[in-house]
Amino acid sequence: MLPNITTITRNILLLTSLTLCPLVCAQSSTVEVTEGQPIQKAIKMIENIYNVPISFEDTRYVNESLLVDVTEQVQRTPDPSHRIKGLKTRTLLFTYKLPPPDPSPANGGWPSTGGRWRSSRQEREEGAADALKSVLEGYAAAGGPESFAVVKEGGIFHVTATNFLNPNGKLQQLPAILDTKITIPPGQRTRAALLNEICQVLSKTAAVQVGIWDSPYNEGSNQMQAVTAISGSGVTARSLLSQLLAEMDGQSSTKHETWETAWTIGGGANSSYFLNFHHVILRDN
Repeated sequence: MLPNITTITRNILLLTSLTLCPLVCAQSSTVEVTEGQPIQKAIKMIENIYNVPISFEDTRYVNESLLVDVTEQVQRTPDPSHRIKGLKTRTLLFTYKLPPPDPSPANGGWPSTGGRWRSSRQEREEGAADALKSVLEGYAAAGGPESFAVVKEGGIFHVTATNFLNPNGKLQQLPAILDTKITIPPGQRTRAALLNEICQVLSKTAAVQVGIWDSPYNEGSNQMQAVTAISGSGVTARSLLSQLLAEMDGQSSTKHETWETAWTIGGGANSSYFLNFHHVILRDN
């Protein structure tokens, strides 16, 4: 009997190891991204893969070597006196670890046959951090002249440009616009008013124009019209913006799904910036 018991035990251990391997043996995939702004597109892909919010603060595009005439493509009747420039497409490669699929509801939350456990928020953030590192390395390997950095603040990843290629073809330092320290005095104001005030004070302090292209929520929504007491003296615009979004996102939670809001900011070629907001649905255990 003992040999049979030993054989059975070995078979159980083998089956267990095969079942658990998908849980611990992460597979990787390599993606090719061809776009005028390949980093931004790659970031959106990583958000969708890992369900974590990532904000993007883009560089400036003012050097002619980065631009191409797109007048014929965007104007029905091209005007020779008004040429329109777009970004030349660039290609980068990045690698990411494949996250495990969600557990099967039919099995009461247990993995379906051949499936794996759903990863935790921490695991997904670790995967996103590695993928972002690969994106920036891929951009540099593809000849992208600008540099970018990844920081995490308030539970959100921020990819920020650190320089840009100036008209003379030289790399020039580019302080992140949202690193600008501003002061919002204490007081009660609607969240919509606070968002506009942040942009106005930031514009005046940094001597640039900062506007809102897409609001985080509908202007008339409860999230935007509710009163807030958020303020700050000599704090970064990014910090105030993060506090405001966290407050609104907390109110918008439902039992069916929750989300967090991230942003992109760019268009700094002519000393003007525009904020775009987007929601990332969370899928935590």
